[in-house]
Amino acid sequence: EARSVASGASGGPGKRGVRACGRDPRELPLMQLAYELWPVLSDEIGAATGYERTGGLHLFEREPDGLDGGWASAPARAWAQNQHGIATDVLERDALRALEPDVSDAVSGALYCPNDGIADHTATTRGLAAAATRLGAEIREGTAVVGLERAGDRVTAVVTAAGERIAVGEAALLLTNTHAPGFVRETLGVTLPVWSMLPQVLLTEPLDPMPVRHLIGHERRTLAIKPLPGGQVMISGGVARTLGRSGWPGRGHPGAGGGQPRRGHRRLPRARRRSSGRE
Repeated sequence: EARSVASGASGGPGKRGVRACGRDPRELPLMQLAYELWPVLSDEIGAATGYERTGGLHLFEREPDGLDGGWASAPARAWAQNQHGIATDVLERDALRALEPDVSDAVSGALYCPNDGIADHTATTRGLAAAATRLGAEIREGTAVVGLERAGDRVTAVVTAAGERIAVGEAALLLTNTHAPGFVRETLGVTLPVWSMLPQVLLTEPLDPMPVRHLIGHERRTLAIKPLPGGQVMISGGVARTLGRSGWPGRGHPGAGGGQPRRGHRRLPRARRRSSGRE
């Protein structure tokens, strides 16, 4: 670990979604397993995960031109998710408002996954690392890897910034997220089909009353909302399904080894108003 456990994308503020709503159908078998794993994970690793089963809503919105914004596909998508063991209901407008009274009038309805939830990714990552250490794993923090050695098609050793050469047994796993493609290209001459995405996140001040009760996503708008303990709301950009990328990304900053927030972005408040009806 070049820095410390959970210092990068596996850490950060707030909580992240443990959700089936809005996922690619190919991910649903993994979500069925995740539903079984997360409620007992804290006991398995002997550490808090901050997991809460809040239920998840995937909103659909009427278009200004009268189109339904994908709402017609909701029953088929609910059927497909139920076939994978993902409990999913189609909620018409009145049923949706019973769960989220402040939802915008523009919203047609939602897919509801009662087993969706949120978890503290930082605490979970650190808990997993501690459990691995108890079982014999050696975790070296502050140890940057700068090179890989190979023989044929196998990586045989990693080289650290301090010049240490560490032999590799069965396999080497590179888990550096956005850093991985460039590193592999420079060290092994291999190009990975991976691109960088720098989503932004906001945490509100504690709100009373809490304006949302569930993990919320949207079919088209780049918006994800999570209620947090203590009354805060976590607002992030979600994923723009038509663009295949984060809807209001930050900007890359190679010198800082990560990204920087992009202030004054107009898309977030507009998406939030249209989905929630609130300023």
